[in-house]
Amino acid sequence: MNVPKDFWSYGVLTAAYLVNHLPSRVLEFKSPLEVLQDKIPDVSHIKVFGYTCFMHLSATHRDKLDPKARKCIFLGYSITQKGYYDTLLKLYMSRDVKFLEDTIFFYRKSRGDLV
Repeated sequence: MNVPKDFWSYGVLTAAYLVNHLPSRVLEFKSPLEVLQDKIPDVSHIKVFGYTCFMHLSATHRDKLDPKARKCIFLGYSITQKGYYDTLLKLYMSRDVKFLEDTIFFYRKSRGDLV
């Protein structure tokens, strides 16, 4: 997804989250969470790491003429609460996010250059 190295730690955490939620052949096609909690985990919220999303800004975090959404990059899942991590300059946590699952946030303009 051409995500800069600064964000790779979030990629590792996302990979661990996915490993714990998705079935494994070693566990007879059960997920680790299913084995531990004895129930099938919900995977309907799974999104693609590094894609573009838009996070809704509540009225308390914007002025009247400010945009109602912020363009962000999807960086993973929270372990403690339901929602998504998004960022441009800092991390935000929100449940009110629209995903553009066909749009990559970072793309290569030419060899070696990220935009």
